[in-house]
Amino acid sequence: MRDLVKVFKSLADKNRIRIVKALMVRPLCVCELQKILGASQPSVSHHLKILTEAGLIDYERDGQWVVYRIIDDVEDCPVKEIISCIGRLFNEDELIKKDKYIIEKLDKLDICSEEEK
Repeated sequence: MRDLVKVFKSLADKNRIRIVKALMVRPLCVCELQKILGASQPSVSHHLKILTEAGLIDYERDGQWVVYRIIDDVEDCPVKEIISCIGRLFNEDELIKKDKYIIEKLDKLDICSEEEK
């Protein structure tokens, strides 16, 4: 039960729900998530750490980037159901719609080259 409480607590923040919904569109790196949320790197990293510790997302290194994704091989049935529920919820929320539009236009190569200037 403690793990399930951790999952619910991790979703008690608007930005973390936005991250989960964004990662349902496709895997994203931190710089892309910064652009979507309009948040600082430390803030995004903090949210990602909480979601990772709750067992909702995972990451892998892709060259110079760390790419985050929704965990797709969840063995815990309640967590799998929660992820599925989030996938169905918030689709009509204007902020989620805006995030999805931004994701479709994002390219981490462009974002990282902007940051280096």
